[in-house]
Amino acid sequence: MNERQQRLEEQAARRFGTPTGLTDDDKEQRQIYKKVLEFEQEHLVFNSWRKKLEEKPDDSELINKLIQEIIRSNEHPLTLKMKTLQKKLYDKLQHIVNEKIKIVDQIKVPLSESLYPAYHWDKSKQQDNSSEDSKGTSYLRSECESKTMDHENKSRPDDGNDSTDDKFQSENKTDIEREVNNEKMKDTHILQELDNERENKQKVKEEDLDEDEKRDKWEPDYTTDTSDISEVQTIVKKDLEKAIDMSEKESEKLRDSIKETKGILHQISQEYDQYNQDNMDELFDDENSDESKDDAKEDEKSEEKSIQIDEEDQNDTGKPLKTSASLSDLKSIEMKIKNLKNEAYQRHIKAISQDIHMYLEKMLVLFTICYEQLDCIEGKDQCYACLEKSIFKPVWRYLLGLFRLANEPKELTLAYVMTERQSCLPADCSVKLKLQMTDCDEPYNIAVTHLTTLPNQQTLLDKLECLVKCSRLVCQCIEDYFKNLKIPSIGADDLLPILCYVIIKAGQPQILSECLILEEFIHEGYIMGEEGYCLTSIQTAVGYLVSQGMAA
Repeated sequence: MNERQQRLEEQAARRFGTPTGLTDDDKEQRQIYKKVLEFEQEHLVFNSWRKKLEEKPDDSELINKLIQEIIRSNEHPLTLKMKTLQKKLYDKLQHIVNEKIKIVDQIKVPLSESLYPAYHWDKSKQQDNSSEDSKGTSYLRSECESKTMDHENKSRPDDGNDSTDDKFQSENKTDIEREVNNEKMKDTHILQELDNERENKQKVKEEDLDEDEKRDKWEPDYTTDTSDISEVQTIVKKDLEKAIDMSEKESEKLRDSIKETKGILHQISQEYDQYNQDNMDELFDDENSDESKDDAKEDEKSEEKSIQIDEEDQNDTGKPLKTSASLSDLKSIEMKIKNLKNEAYQRHIKAISQDIHMYLEKMLVLFTICYEQLDCIEGKDQCYACLEKSIFKPVWRYLLGLFRLANEPKELTLAYVMTERQSCLPADCSVKLKLQMTDCDEPYNIAVTHLTTLPNQQTLLDKLECLVKCSRLVCQCIEDYFKNLKIPSIGADDLLPILCYVIIKAGQPQILSECLILEEFIHEGYIMGEEGYCLTSIQTAVGYLVSQGMAA
């Protein structure tokens, strides 16, 4: 055994030189190379694989089988090294994503109404408020008109005493008109107070002027009774009481939201402290150290601001809550929280991506060192394809979760667009008339079905091939549709609307994050041809749908 160890040491020295003067990486490579030679001495099967590779160094199938055999062996030194790197990567991702991955798992089609974007509810609230205001104003005015008209019909006599009534009306016309005008002024003033709670003070002044002009021009030609006006006043008072109750409920909701925001800020500060305690800053470059300090300062400022708002809320017992100021502060705090979260996730993505690239490069170098025949273009391609499947498969769920958390607002918007447009047609996506396939029940159904299989693919190369095949199936659908006619030429302007339709019908909002992962980790050699064009086209279509959802 000592002689064998000495012989392997000499062989490693011939490959790497003397141990003195080597870097730490070179020493590690030298040690692993020696362990591989020792392992092959004990396992003759791998020794025979080496001899086959030396005889046929250009056989891609043989290279693939050798790498697969090495990865399947749990005792091979290269496999042990790869599992060590996987463990480090898995621990980092799990520490970041484990408790938050349930958030992104809820983003699916059809999207739950509780997860609809904020602008959807703002838009619906504006529509509801405008409809309620118009209904309430028209109701009160119709009540006033109906009451006065009923009184006019009652006061109008059926016998022949018209001359006496006219004389009576002419004598008391001035006083009655004054009372009616005064009561009308009160009613319109009450209506204006309801509108003043939703509009600015400048609009109130303009509405007062308009109402004064209308009141001066209006001349009633019928009489009314003050008892009818009192009934209208009671109705208006009831509406005012309802409005006050609604304002109190809204103020309570606002207080609860402020307290919830304070709790979120407190949780973020705890996570940030825990983040520093776990020495996770080593994952980032030195350039990001200043940014992290600025983020911490902004976090402290936002927390102090939330505490100050909460204290004002507690001290303000028995006083009306300042709605406008609280809403603006709440929105600013929410925006700061979102920015802080987004920046933190982006730093995590940058650090994890650097680690993955480094691990892939290190394993590729170790394979080419231990098997010199792999140090060629074909050998490196086969080695990279096998390694990326083995490295990404155990950590894929957490890696995808990290990217989805960093792009959560965009995915929510995309899921919202997919949910709202599930029953759309190609014409709704601006597909050209000649490519809409109006006489088909489900246009481009083959491409839609294939795109739904994207989350089930095991490797990055398989996912990239899925996107390429989806684009090819779009062209195949067009060829099958025009099989007896002249097939129209399809350019980028024709393909993008069709891809938007296919993406909406597929209903996979996580395609946004998966495309970003492919863009980050797929080797440059795979991105230069058809694969890169299809990936860019899919990303452009997804980005367009997200922008359309935010602009809606």
